[in-house]
Amino acid sequence: MSIKIKSRRLKFAKVPIICDVNYIDSIKPITNEQNFILYCSSASYLESIFFVIDSFCITKDKVSLKLIISGKQESIQKVRIYVEKSSKANLITIESNIPYSLLISYYKNANALLIPLPETVQHKARFPHKIGEYAACKSPIISNKWGEISNYLDEKSAFLAKHYNTEEFADR
Repeated sequence: MSIKIKSRRLKFAKVPIICDVNYIDSIKPITNEQNFILYCSSASYLESIFFVIDSFCITKDKVSLKLIISGKQESIQKVRIYVEKSSKANLITIESNIPYSLLISYYKNANALLIPLPETVQHKARFPHKIGEYAACKSPIISNKWGEISNYLDEKSAFLAKHYNTEEFADR
């Protein structure tokens, strides 16, 4: 029997999200910052970062956007330049290299946590592990129905755009 025929009969196991909920519960939220949404990303995902900025710029809400970006300084600089050119530059802050406990504090205090997933094969196959941290922080999640997200989140547990486009994402 060929592997192709046998593989159709194999069952797949989904590993649940793993995160230390007790540790996350022990961290207090930042209370001196109000009304912000947050996106945490590697600077190597420039397309997604720019998508978040573009979506934010068409929202009507009175919130700010906090970007927590890790990665190479040259890529982070590209994000800074993109923010400076945006229509809401005064409402967008960028932070890098912050302690994990501060990141979790921000997650807990955010009005919403963002997980945009471009509709590509790469993003369909990838699993954003921050879903576990986001859920443990009990802050609302905004994403789109693509890839593994649909196996863990639905319209009752998150604000999901049907597609990866700025208007739908901003609406959520």
